[in-house]
Amino acid sequence: MRTFRDVSLTIILSAAFLVLVEACLRFAGVNFQGSFYRLDRNIGYALRPRAEGWNEKEHETYVRINSQGLRDREHSLERPANVIRIAVVGDSFSEAKEVDQDATYWSVMERELNRRLPAGSPRIEVINFGTDGYGLSQEYLVLKEKVWRYDPQIILLSGTLHSFVLHSSRKFGTVSAEGPVPFFVRSGEGVVLDRDSQQEQRAFVPPSRMSELIADSTNSSRVLALVNTVRRQLAQDASDLEKRLHGASVATQKEVKDTENAVLRGPADADLESAWQISEALIRVAHTEAVAHHAELWLVLLDMAPQVDPDPAKRAAVMRTLGIDDLFIGDKLFAGFAEREGIKHAMLAPALMEYAQQHRAVLHGFPHRPRNSGHWNAIGHQAAGHLIATRLLDCSDVIRAQASLAAGPRTACADAWVP
Repeated sequence: MRTFRDVSLTIILSAAFLVLVEACLRFAGVNFQGSFYRLDRNIGYALRPRAEGWNEKEHETYVRINSQGLRDREHSLERPANVIRIAVVGDSFSEAKEVDQDATYWSVMERELNRRLPAGSPRIEVINFGTDGYGLSQEYLVLKEKVWRYDPQIILLSGTLHSFVLHSSRKFGTVSAEGPVPFFVRSGEGVVLDRDSQQEQRAFVPPSRMSELIADSTNSSRVLALVNTVRRQLAQDASDLEKRLHGASVATQKEVKDTENAVLRGPADADLESAWQISEALIRVAHTEAVAHHAELWLVLLDMAPQVDPDPAKRAAVMRTLGIDDLFIGDKLFAGFAEREGIKHAMLAPALMEYAQQHRAVLHGFPHRPRNSGHWNAIGHQAAGHLIATRLLDCSDVIRAQASLAAGPRTACADAWVP
């Protein structure tokens, strides 16, 4: 009887202590990174439907995922009458956890298009499929497996040079803490999953309902979120230790950044050349997929922070470090590729650089973070949203036909914003 009493008292005191810690963390406004993803057999990982919680990376925001697993409002599967649907398939810049949903570039773009179209035009509806860490491999799979059920007429295949090129090759060791990343290799005129990706798919075990409940509980409790943060850090430390024990090096933050910036040189070595070829092959098959569904594909290449620094001296310093005299080598290569393939495109970096310099605006980064680093802030999203809206109004055949706009000059639509 006494043992039962002691156990009960221990449980009560422990519960009271946890409640007290929870209350103190909430009162102090302490939040931890939420759990937003789950494993996916084909795509590696995906946003978890109805997940919501705090994003603490770069800038604190409260994030909600809709019932369809998108960082967006709810959308019907059936396209409403008199609506032009635009699907944004992208990376972390499109998921954009660092800013409020209404401030994202695709929200700005939707509002701007609807504001500028003539009275009586169809309404523009943008659906965001962007997911943190995705490269062209995962974007292509999202296009094949998720996008078409919403019947969009326009697809924006978006990303940075970093995600388009480096995330296309297993050689660069692009991994995600959220789950496995599928990679493709070229096969004839198309692509196929590489051997490791096929093996990962065969060995896939679907997430259990219990894991979903634990993730939801973690997002609801500061104490559980703290435990999860510690668990993730310990797992990362253990992974790094295992690499060192096996003689593998663990990249420092500077080495990671140097690798990311190296893509600004273009396909300067054999590894980058191979990654570039795979990325072009993925864009090509995505275009074929869009044509088969009677949709207009746009290649939307976003910027990288060094390209759009408002300080010319800092841009020049980056070029000296990289041994180049042009920060838009990759942008020009993708623009040329898109032209040859007949793919509509918008290369944002040159125009965003001009905007940043003219307005003396830093488009990347947040308070208490390194200057001009990381993802777009609200100013960056606002500028990008306006630029893409203008490009679509000028050059989208779908929008111009349905809104009865006169066709823009071909020269303006060919190489706009690429100096």
